[in-house]
Amino acid sequence: MREVAPAEAGLQVNKDGVYQISYQVLLDSKMISCDPSSFYLKVNGGDAPLPSMTESTTSATLTSTQLLALQAGDVIQVVAHLQEHCSYKYASLLILQVG
Repeated sequence: MREVAPAEAGLQVNKDGVYQISYQVLLDSKMISCDPSSFYLKVNGGDAPLPSMTESTTSATLTSTQLLALQAGDVIQVVAHLQEHCSYKYASLLILQVG
């Protein structure tokens, strides 16, 4: 059995344990803004710990890595809040069981 499988709204873990969760996103901004675009993790629809949040007011590669204790069936997703002039591409989400 695989520890992680695709789910409708992200990736689902199939086994209790400690997981290293990493994401990377290339943010493309057409102009510098006072209000940042942000990305963060959600677990089962609720916000993950605040350290998972990354944000920028300019074009940038944003990354975050967290260690989280998860239970079988938990679903993890990356959420984007983009400013009007921003887009993103090459998003990746990697989940590895480490304990």
